[in-house]
Amino acid sequence: MRQIENHPTSSGDVPTSRIEIADCGELLPDDPFLTATDPEGDAYEDYPDDADQDVQKPEIALEIAKAIREIGNKLFKEGKIQSALEKYQSRFAYCYTQKSPEHFLLRIDSVP
Repeated sequence: MRQIENHPTSSGDVPTSRIEIADCGELLPDDPFLTATDPEGDAYEDYPDDADQDVQKPEIALEIAKAIREIGNKLFKEGKIQSALEKYQSRFAYCYTQKSPEHFLLRIDSVP
């Protein structure tokens, strides 16, 4: 859902490309998908707003971003470029969770 919510839109809030949800079905409370873990070991939400941790605390957001970066690095070394890119993008979302610019966790010149 978040990917759909965050998809670029044009005038009138119309998506810039077609979005289709087909045969999505219904998840029952005991569906294994609801408790499945990420095959790469990423235990964090793709979007910080969904996180159980207090990502407004810089030390927590930074810890999560570093963990996600390490998963992305591993995927990149394995040649899983698209999966690595998705992890890196998720990492940046955690880096920019602070409410004001003076609290940004990441500056371009400080990327390891």
